[in-house]
Amino acid sequence: MPRASVLALAPRTATLRNLVQLKKQWIVSVAALAYRLHALGLLTDWHYRTLCIEMGQNGYRRTEPEGAQRERSHVLATVFAALRNEGVSKTAVADQLQIDVDELDKLVFGLMIMSLSGGAVSGERQEGTAISYAS
Repeated sequence: MPRASVLALAPRTATLRNLVQLKKQWIVSVAALAYRLHALGLLTDWHYRTLCIEMGQNGYRRTEPEGAQRERSHVLATVFAALRNEGVSKTAVADQLQIDVDELDKLVFGLMIMSLSGGAVSGERQEGTAISYAS
C-alpha cells in the first residue's frame, strides 16, 4: 500500500465498515489496512487498538467480509503445462526440487497436480503417461 495512495484515500475517521470498503483498493485484509493507517500516523494507538478488538469480536481474524480471491500464478500454469507436454511427472519435479510431493502440492497453491494415468519414472516418458496440471 503505497504511502501517497493511502494518504489520498484514507478516511477521516476509520471504522470497520469503511475499512472493509477501502481494502478492495489494494486487495489487502482489514487488519493490514488498519496497521498501515496506524504506521502512517493516521490512527492513534487507542483507535488502532479499538479497531483490532472489533476485528476480533467480528471474527475478522479468521474470515473477512468481501474477501478477495486468491491470486493464481500464470507462470506456474505455463510451466506445469510445458512439463505435462514433456511427460514429466509430479514426482520427478519434486525429486529435482529435493522436496516431498506433498510439499510441492502445498507450494503451488491453487493449482492441482494429479496423475491421470501411467507414471513416468525419474522424468522418463512412458507410453500412455498423462499428467494433468489443472487450476
